[in-house]
This record gives sequence, C-alpha cells and structure tokens, in this order.
Amino acid sequence: MPNFGNFMNKAWIGTAFDADPTWLITRDSVSLVLLRGATNLSAQTVRIVPQPSGGREQQTPKAGNQGVSSKVIVIGDGDLNVQAGDRFAYEGRKYRVVSVDASMPNKTEAWADGVE
Repeated sequence: MPNFGNFMNKAWIGTAFDADPTWLITRDSVSLVLLRGATNLSAQTVRIVPQPSGGREQQTPKAGNQGVSSKVIVIGDGDLNVQAGDRFAYEGRKYRVVSVDASMPNKTEAWADGVE
C-alpha cells in the first residue's frame, strides 16, 4: 500500500496519518449508506475521493454501451463496515465495492467502480 508520507518524502505525514487518520476522513466527509444484498446498512461517516489518476476521475468506456466507469476510494476508520460487492450511490452515480484494505491501523480503504 502506498504511503502518503513516503510519496511526499515527509516521514511525519505518514506517521501522523497512520496514528490518527480522523483528520483526513472528516475533511469533506459524507454519510454513506451501503447496500449489502437487499439490506441497507446503517449510515457511516467516510470520505470519498477519486481514484488517483492525475487528479481526475477515470472514465473508461464499458463494453456493450456508451457509459463511463468512475472509480473512487472510500476512506473510513478502522471500524468501517464494508465488503467487496457492497453497493452505494454518491453524487448521482451508483458504485460497487471491488476491493477492501483493512490492514492499516485505524483506517479502512475500499475501492469502488461506477456501475450503470
């Protein structure tokens, strides 16, 4: 997993973030309701950011249609209840979680692809 502190060549950034990522999660946070199967989970506070790709959301034509796929990262605390396959809506688009990393202390990241 990339470390923001290493990327910025500032060890203190990575250390501070790993110790308490709350400052990043609560900045521009949203209340997110995940759909698991047919069940809506309780709302959770997360931050949703475009997947890194030059600072812009990725748009990839999907096979068989003219739609685009948007990719985002959902960042939450260590207790974030998210699993691959969960779905959610954000800013008028629907997303499906494809991968989850809960190995970091106090933080969970989930990668999601836009779906039609």
